[in-house]
Formats: sequence, structure tokens, C-alpha cells
Amino acid sequence: MSRPTLLVSLHDIAPASAAATRRWLADLDARAVPATLLIIPGPWRGARLSQSPDLIADLHAAASRGHEPALHGWAHRAGPDGARWRRAAA
Repeated sequence: MSRPTLLVSLHDIAPASAAATRRWLADLDARAVPATLLIIPGPWRGARLSQSPDLIADLHAAASRGHEPALHGWAHRAGPDGARWRRAAA
């Protein structure tokens, strides 16, 4: 019998969401659940990731615990056709 699989992704990881990211990671680590970390390195709701060395260190540590970092878009902006594309896909 196969074991159930859970896929977890944390979206919008950036300095603006650092506190929430740390809480989510602590909860996931407590349950031994790895996640894909969807990171926004450019400006999003404030500072760039490069301006947050503490968050960078936390993300490196999370990766060493089995979480997988992934790019979620440089600045998390939809192009001029973004809203129309989302309506068409819905």
C-alpha cells in the first residue's frame, strides 16, 4: 500500500512576509513536513530579499532541513494582460 503524499508550498516569501514565513516554517518543521518555498527576491511590498540578511539566513537553514527554495517571480507583478489571462483561465 502506498503512503499518502502531502504537497505544501509557501507563497510570496519576501521581507514583507518574513514573520509569517518563520511561523509557517516552525509549524511545518514541528510536523516534519517539507515545503516548496516560493520566494520573491525583488521588491514586493517593501524591501528586496538582498536587504534582509536574517531572512536569507533563515531560508538557507530551511533548505538544509529539506525545504526547497523556488523562484516565484522577481517582483510578483502581473503583466498588462495578467487580469485578462486570469479571467480566461477561470
